[in-house]
Amino acid sequence: MIHDETRKLTDVEWAFVYSELNRAGAACSKHPRLRGIVDSIFWISRYKTSWTALPSSYPPHSTCYGAFYRWKLADLIQPIFQVLGATLPEARPPGVKSRPPPESVEIAAKSSWHPRNTDS
Repeated sequence: MIHDETRKLTDVEWAFVYSELNRAGAACSKHPRLRGIVDSIFWISRYKTSWTALPSSYPPHSTCYGAFYRWKLADLIQPIFQVLGATLPEARPPGVKSRPPPESVEIAAKSSWHPRNTDS
């Protein structure tokens, strides 16, 4: 699937994001490609695709996902996305496909665990 280049953050939006990350003392706030990392998170949000599908114009997907995951755990990224009116992407590791959780009947059918007979 080919995606067009998404809109990058404007300078005003970037100034806001950068100040929020610095104010919180976020890890990676001094990363030389920090703006690219933030843009990649917005790209994933827009196209709702896997982190491994990031175009090569962005930093490596593992770097981008790592920053996103840390910021999400620290509750840093949610307010930024709300202010900018964007939808936060799912926090799935790179390469993990989304699928519905299995039914309990399906789990029981595939289980190889059986209780011990304690009547001995």
